[in-house]
Amino acid sequence: MSDRTSGAAADPVAATRARLDHSRQALLAALVGVTEADFARAIEGDSGGDGDGRPLVELLAALARDELQAVEAARRLLDAAAASDGPPAAGGAPSAKRPATLPPQAIHALAGARHRAARLLDELAAARADEEGGDRSGALALLDAAAEREQRVAERIAGRAGEPAGGAG
Repeated sequence: MSDRTSGAAADPVAATRARLDHSRQALLAALVGVTEADFARAIEGDSGGDGDGRPLVELLAALARDELQAVEAARRLLDAAAASDGPPAAGGAPSAKRPATLPPQAIHALAGARHRAARLLDELAAARADEEGGDRSGALALLDAAAEREQRVAERIAGRAGEPAGGAG
């Protein structure tokens, strides 16, 4: 694994992929043993604003939305033609029209967002940096920010491990 890590330092696409992989592993590890009742429990915010007192399931859904928006923004930085497609939806605040998110929906949305991020990274890895149009470093920075936020959320969830929960296994 260390040779993969050292290779990632030389390749910014590989470094971003490694950060995304690490943050997702941390998030999934933090979710081990989380019960249905835990998904409905509020996560308190911290100085980074990751929590905001929202239920865990809503926080996970917001992570997925934010990552999808980061992928779309990164794609627009790389290709001006993609800007005509626009983002998948007006994002940010939760919609009042939207029904409550269920835990399986939030996890599925996270998987879909990560799949799109991975596809974009595959495209960046396949393209030579000197042939690439657009703002490659800006695109990678957007995805790095998504990984950082996911890592902070994973830490917030893991920090709840000492609280009484519905049942640990």
